[in-house]
Amino acid sequence: MSAEVYALLSSLAGVPLRQDLAVTGSINQHGEIQPIGGVNLKIEGFFDVCKARGLTGNHGVLIPHQNVKDLMLRHDVVEAVRQKAVSRLQRQDH
Repeated sequence: MSAEVYALLSSLAGVPLRQDLAVTGSINQHGEIQPIGGVNLKIEGFFDVCKARGLTGNHGVLIPHQNVKDLMLRHDVVEAVRQKAVSRLQRQDH
């Protein structure tokens, strides 16, 4: 759901969204980003697709802040972040 909100805001503002960022998480009626299930699989799946297409160093993932404690990513994903093949894993607070 948060991706839909970003798309709507992008359209209203006339500012294109970056296509190298993955976004996940729903938004409740109070505008708060809610935690997701399967955070590791979602990040690793996005990484695998980006790696197959060629990592640029600009790819990133936005996840709900509540999911940071759940991260247990594969070694190759962690190494890519360390080596800046992936720009960042960033949490969404609100």
